[in-house]
Amino acid sequence: MTWSVPAWRPRHKEKEEDEVEMALPPDELVVSESVTGEPEIEVAPSVPQDEETGVMEAVPFDDEPAEKAAVGRNNDSSLLTFKDHISLMERASTVRFRNAHVRVYQHRNIQFQIEHGSKKKGDEDEDEDEDGGEDITMKIVKDGTVGLLVLRAAYTLVGFLFVGFLFIFCMQVLLFLFLNMAVESGATSKQEINFLPLFATILSAPAFIHGMGSAMNLGWTFVTETWGGMPFLRSLAYGKWRVIVEWTTFIVHVLIPISVMFISLFAGADNWWEITALTWFTCLFIFYLLHSMAMIGVEIMGCLELVRHSNGFSELPYTNFFSFFKLLKMCIILRQRSNYSGSKQCSYFVDGANDAPEKGRSYTEDWDGSVELYAEKRDLFTRITQLSFLRCIFKTLEKPTRIYSIDEVKGVVPFITSKNWSLEKLYCRNRDSRAVAVVGGPAALKRNQVRSSFICAIIGNFITLLFFFSFLVWLDVSGLFIGLAVIIIIAIAVPTILRTIGLMQVYTQMKAEKSKKGNSEALYQVWEKFRITQAKDRFCWTMFVLENIFLFFF
Repeated sequence: MTWSVPAWRPRHKEKEEDEVEMALPPDELVVSESVTGEPEIEVAPSVPQDEETGVMEAVPFDDEPAEKAAVGRNNDSSLLTFKDHISLMERASTVRFRNAHVRVYQHRNIQFQIEHGSKKKGDEDEDEDEDGGEDITMKIVKDGTVGLLVLRAAYTLVGFLFVGFLFIFCMQVLLFLFLNMAVESGATSKQEINFLPLFATILSAPAFIHGMGSAMNLGWTFVTETWGGMPFLRSLAYGKWRVIVEWTTFIVHVLIPISVMFISLFAGADNWWEITALTWFTCLFIFYLLHSMAMIGVEIMGCLELVRHSNGFSELPYTNFFSFFKLLKMCIILRQRSNYSGSKQCSYFVDGANDAPEKGRSYTEDWDGSVELYAEKRDLFTRITQLSFLRCIFKTLEKPTRIYSIDEVKGVVPFITSKNWSLEKLYCRNRDSRAVAVVGGPAALKRNQVRSSFICAIIGNFITLLFFFSFLVWLDVSGLFIGLAVIIIIAIAVPTILRTIGLMQVYTQMKAEKSKKGNSEALYQVWEKFRITQAKDRFCWTMFVLENIFLFFF
C-alpha cells in the first residue's frame, strides 16, 4: 500500500471569499485492499447533517464525479459556480483583478489560474449579434525562480541521501531476517532444524516487511514533499501556524546546518564538512519522524472521522472513553470483514455515450447488453468461503454489496487522448484502474496508437517471459522448476493479452460507428467489485486475536 496525502483536513473557522461545503463520509464505509494492493472503500448512501450547526454538511456520493466534490460557492451570484474537488490539496483562492475574478490553484511551483470576466466589445471570438458576454480564460503560470529551484535542490539532495541510508538500513534488517531463517532451518550447516525459532522468524516476516516498506515509502514521500516545499504540512496549518511551518522548514533545512558550518569554520575544525553533514542528517531525521507522525496521525484521524460519521457515532465525543472504545471496536470489525470476506469482480467496456447508472446502483445491475466483454471473476478464497460446511463462519449476502475503490470515491479518472498517449505509460498503468480512452472526435486515439499498444503488450509479456527464463537457465535450475515457472508466468500474462485484444476489438467496432466531427466520444473499462460473502463477528475477533499473538507477540 502506498502512502498518499489523505483527503481529511482540519476544519478552519476563518472565512474567505468562497464558502466550501466538504463532502462527509457515507453511512457505512469499509476500507480494504485488493489483490493488487490498492485500498478500496465500501460506501452506502449518507444522511445530510443539520445545516444550522455550522459544521460541514454531508453530501451523498454517487457515480457522478462532480457530485463527490466539495462545492465552492462564490458570494457574487453573477459569477459561475466552480467546484473544488476533494482531490485538490487546497481549495482555490479567489482574487478580483482588473474587473475579473481569478481562481488560483497552486501545485508546487505552478499556478493554474481560471480568470472569469466580461468580454470586451470587438473581441475576435465574440458573436456579431452579441454586445458582450462572459469570458473564461485558463492559464498556467510558473512562479518558481532559479534561486528557489537551486535552494530546494540543495536540501532535497541531502534528503535523498538520507533516504538512501534509510533504504540501506531497512534492507539490511530484512536481509538479516531472511538469513536467520536460513540459519534456523539448517540450510547453512548440517544441523537439525530449530522448529520454534524458525516458526517465530517466519511469523515475524510480514510485520518486518510491512514496517520497513512503509518506512521507505514514507521516506520517498518526505523527499517529494521537500522538493515541493512541504505542501502537506502547509495544508494542515492555517494562519499563523502556516508561518510557523514555513519557519520550521527553513530552520531545519538551512539555518541550523549553515550555522554549524560557520561555527566549525571559525573554530578551525579540519572535519567541518563531516560535522555539518552529521548535523544536517540529524535535523532531517528528526523532521522526517515528525513528518511521518503527522501523516500517519492524519490518516488515522481521517479514518476515525469517516467511521464516526458513517456509523451513527457523530453525537458521541472523543472525550468519552466508552464511545471511543466502541468506535475502535467498529473499526476493527470493518477491517476484519474487509480482509476475510469473499468478493467477485465484474469487468467490461462501456461506451461513454451511455447513461451512467442511477444513484446507488452499478453497471452490473443495469446491464442490458450495451456493454462489451462482460466478465465475472472470483478468486480461490471466495470460492472457499462459499462452501456449505463453512456457513458457521461465513454468511452469504442476499444482495451483493458494492465495494468502491479510492479513485471511484474521489471521482478521479484519467483520460487517454491522442495528445497524452504514450507507449510506456499505457503499458505500465495499473490494469485494475479505470481509464477513459477517447475513440471519437478531434481528440480520439489514432489507429496506429491503439495497434502500437496492442503490439507493446505482446512484446512486453514476451520480454518478461524471456527475462525470467534466461535467469533460471543461468542459475542452472532444474528443468521441472523452469517449466513450472514458465507456466505460471504465461498464466499471468495471458489475461493481460486477452484484455488488450478485447479492447482493440471494441475500439475498432466503436470507431466505425463514431463520427470524427463534434465532441470527442469516450470508451472506458469498468471494474466493479462486490462482496458476496461476509465473515461473522466471532470469526473476525478470533482472527484479530490470533494475528496479534502470532505476528507481534510470538
